[in-house]
Amino acid sequence: MDWRKKDTILRFYRKYDESKELIGAEYYEQGDTEPSRDTVYVNSDGLKVEASLNTENQISWKSTITTDNNGNPVLKTYQNGKGEYRGLDSLFFNNQNLEIKGFYENSKGKRYSIRTYEYIRFDEQGNWTERKMFKNDTLNQKQVRTMTYHE
Repeated sequence: MDWRKKDTILRFYRKYDESKELIGAEYYEQGDTEPSRDTVYVNSDGLKVEASLNTENQISWKSTITTDNNGNPVLKTYQNGKGEYRGLDSLFFNNQNLEIKGFYENSKGKRYSIRTYEYIRFDEQGNWTERKMFKNDTLNQKQVRTMTYHE
């Protein structure tokens, strides 16, 4: 199989506040002239929410994130722009705080394939730069990321 024919190239620009907390992102798929936009905020229950915005800057999709004691996102619940529950992601992490397993369950309770991750490379900061994602033990994606650090 020729992986280049299946490549999806995304370019992310993450935005942080003065205390280095993520507050939003813009991302482009190959060929995009305008970015897709996300925003990040804390809801009234004190939970982090990541929301995708449409061209009118209205929420089209959002995930509410529950974290473990290490700050890892162990549960993400999804709602559409109307506030209707659409499903959840359950995530599992190892003792290095790397995501090792997860699954998606839709709003009707149907559980989809189990995702597992194998980490291949890390940068000098200890962040992964290459990993493989398997669905039900079959290689599904090779994920590569380049990170630029700023002071």
